[in-house]
Amino acid sequence: MKKSNTIDLKIEYIRTDVDEVKEDIKYIKENFLTRREFNESFSPIRNGFFGLIMLVVTGFLGAIINFFIRQP
Repeated sequence: MKKSNTIDLKIEYIRTDVDEVKEDIKYIKENFLTRREFNESFSPIRNGFFGLIMLVVTGFLGAIINFFIRQP
């Protein structure tokens, strides 16, 4: 008798977990962008400019750090 009771409890836990996962998936579908929408929101030109700016910024940071490290 006790064994079937624990099995029923385990099945109930699994059901609640599945329900929670379904709710999470529904929330994500409603509130987050799909991959296509995400890719369309970033234009390649803007990404290219951002990459160039980051290269310049990291170059300047490297030069400044190098200047202070190599002080005689």
